[in-house]
Amino acid sequence: MNKVLIDTNILYSLSGIDDKDDNVDYEVLRNEFKKYKNICISELSLFELYTHFGFDEGKRKLVKDYICKNSISILQSFPDISSFIKATDGKNLEDEKTKKKITNLKINLEAQTLRSCIVIIAYIFYYFMFLSIGENSKELFSFQVNCLLESNSGFLLNECKNLLSDFYTNGIKPKDRIHELITPILYNVFINYELSMQNLLVSEVIDNTKQYVENTSIPLFELKEGIFRSDNGILCKKDLYWSNLDKSINFIKDFFIKNYPSEKNYINYYCCYARAFLTQGKKFDKNNLFDSLFHFHDDNYTVFTLDTFLTETYKNESHYSTLIDLQNKIKKTYNTVFKADSVDKPVAI
Repeated sequence: MNKVLIDTNILYSLSGIDDKDDNVDYEVLRNEFKKYKNICISELSLFELYTHFGFDEGKRKLVKDYICKNSISILQSFPDISSFIKATDGKNLEDEKTKKKITNLKINLEAQTLRSCIVIIAYIFYYFMFLSIGENSKELFSFQVNCLLESNSGFLLNECKNLLSDFYTNGIKPKDRIHELITPILYNVFINYELSMQNLLVSEVIDNTKQYVENTSIPLFELKEGIFRSDNGILCKKDLYWSNLDKSINFIKDFFIKNYPSEKNYINYYCCYARAFLTQGKKFDKNNLFDSLFHFHDDNYTVFTLDTFLTETYKNESHYSTLIDLQNKIKKTYNTVFKADSVDKPVAI
């Protein structure tokens, strides 16, 4: 097994600041990790620790003391310009200016990650539509979707920064706003699908040089209105859509494996999320942003997590069974003895 890397929630549990779940046996959890030497954490966890609304200096000290006492190594996960370790070297971590700098770095990292996630979902949806478009329209459709996503890249990044800044500054929950960013992009992918089937450029329709007439008989037209209205997922109908959705997700995975092999694990996380979003209507949780980045360490470390969604993104990895075994071991079991006279008796009516 590679070196062990624990995620943020396990770090919190082991250090004693988050060990109040009645269903978890924390003594078993701590004993399990005593088996491993040279445990590591990522600087991702330090970003989380110093931007968590509910933690005061006392709780942060408990975590720092646990790290020092157990000689836990801290891995740099980002280039120097974005690194917690580099940004705080020699600084007082409780100083307000330092904490503000940490927060701003985290906002930028999360915004870039969120934009990437939205683009990946859009490309999966694009390829799903691509599989149903006529051969003569495929090239135009691909061209127009690439233009759509590239031209909106800056806008998406700014919007992601704004909603994350509002969260850290004013406590405004970002889940619905993230959803509101994703759905218009998917709707515009569909519009480009329609236009491409009529051999129309978006610019021609905008400039009124050519006219677009809606054709309700085209394949998948029923999805158009559902993009904004479906609480259960745009592609929730398994028999109709899931086969081509699987092909689309596999296409995106293969593309990244061939062209960006260092990001293959990260992409796998967002492909899992895209499937949940498109088939179940799962809204994006901000905490998923940094969780996904633990995958950057997959090639050199065995990442341990108790998070259900993060665990499922390791389903095809060799240590998936180890994660499941750990989660089963730490579940509390209750041996309840019921006395005969404590059982409710039927009431006569």
